[in-house]
Amino acid sequence: MMRFVLSAAIFVFGSGALFAEPLSLNACYDLALKQSEQVSILDAEWRAAEARYRRASDSWMPDVSLASAHRFEPEVDDVSSSGNRHEVLLTASQPIFTGFRLTREAEAAKAETRAAWLRSARFKEVLYQDVSDVFYQTLLNQEDIKVLDALAAALEQRVAELDRRVKLGRSRKGDLLGAQTDLEDVKVIREATAGRLAASRELLSFLTGQAAESLVVADASAWTRAPDLDTALTNATARKDIRAAEAGVEGAERRLAAEKGSRWPQIRAGADYTLYEDPDNDSTWGALLTLELPIFDDNVIKSRIEESREALNISRLNLARLRRESASDVRLAFSDFSSSLAQWQSLGRALQVAEENYALQQDDYALGRASNLDVLSALAQVQNFRRRAVLAEMQARASLVRLHVAAGEVAP
Repeated sequence: MMRFVLSAAIFVFGSGALFAEPLSLNACYDLALKQSEQVSILDAEWRAAEARYRRASDSWMPDVSLASAHRFEPEVDDVSSSGNRHEVLLTASQPIFTGFRLTREAEAAKAETRAAWLRSARFKEVLYQDVSDVFYQTLLNQEDIKVLDALAAALEQRVAELDRRVKLGRSRKGDLLGAQTDLEDVKVIREATAGRLAASRELLSFLTGQAAESLVVADASAWTRAPDLDTALTNATARKDIRAAEAGVEGAERRLAAEKGSRWPQIRAGADYTLYEDPDNDSTWGALLTLELPIFDDNVIKSRIEESREALNISRLNLARLRRESASDVRLAFSDFSSSLAQWQSLGRALQVAEENYALQQDDYALGRASNLDVLSALAQVQNFRRRAVLAEMQARASLVRLHVAAGEVAP
């Protein structure tokens, strides 16, 4: 009895993959977010940029340190000199004027932090689109196999009926062979589709981290309202990657201003207080005000300024390219969605007519008013429209997601 219970338990838990719950698009996306190394890398880059900003912001704070020094000196004949000195100092240093360089560097670091966060957020939106493309390709292959299985079952019934009629002498042998040929052709197409399904499951497995052989997807979501073209184009101007590029331009401008500030004089105040000194000295504190003005730098400052200026030009060109690409992405996605949706709607109407025709052809064949070829042609037409309708629907759903992502909106 115990052996039976253990065997049953092993079967139930071991075959769990065969009965896995279908995954929705959003469920696949949540898994992909956890699985993607690039998401973790971009988040880490954003946190690093935030740390650089905090460091740059604290550059105006005074530096305070405690120092202990022991100096060894050769002894001399003078009795008052011991030859050694030990002191403990508390020192402080405060920048007073740096040609606004520290301020500009802090502003640049702040802009770069914002750009890093926006790049991370935009990658997550694009990841949703990538998951959507593979998800709907997998769903298309799943549904296509169902259609092909239904067609194979209908042809098998047709072959059985024709075999019976041939034996009764009411149908020709050629009709039976034609139906068997169609059945074998459907089996070949089904195997090719199964291969595509396995490939799309592997891609989805890579994105989600789930076992490919147990991946089953389903989409019960309602259709969301597609944005009109003008609205999508307007929204695309505020897309996160464009805002990140704008922040990059701002950061480059601040970096250039900081490098130009290197030509200004640098003023710094410093002070120290002696906590302990041996041998004792009357002086216990001191202050220092320094002024530095670059006179000859062998074109070092000039080269840094030129480098920063070219980095700014690159940032501006990158921003211009992204703005052009965003408009193109929206127009292409809108065109694909409109075309796929129109095809799906037209194919739905055509499928309805084809199903009615197939039913009539079957009735006429039973009455001897239609040939076997007419019935097979009607059946093939039904399955052809059904497969094309599934393809158009999946393309329309994937295109709708691409349209939302291209417009920089929250994905449906």
